[in-house]
Amino acid sequence: MSKPDLYLAYDSAWSRYEVRSINGHGQTILSCHMSLNEAREQAQAHAANGSVVIVYDAELEEPIGGVHRRGE
Repeated sequence: MSKPDLYLAYDSAWSRYEVRSINGHGQTILSCHMSLNEAREQAQAHAANGSVVIVYDAELEEPIGGVHRRGE
């Protein structure tokens, strides 16, 4: 019995902005959002929990603004 192929479904119209955590091993996508305001709010919530996060524009393939840290 062989393992099934795994595919990542991605629709750029659904989630333009990503909230990503940053650590010594790289980046991890924590959440995806349609609006920049929603993404920034979520980034602040993750930062309040101690994560170091960025908001990333998936369409332009670049980060938006600075890094969010606890207390910012």
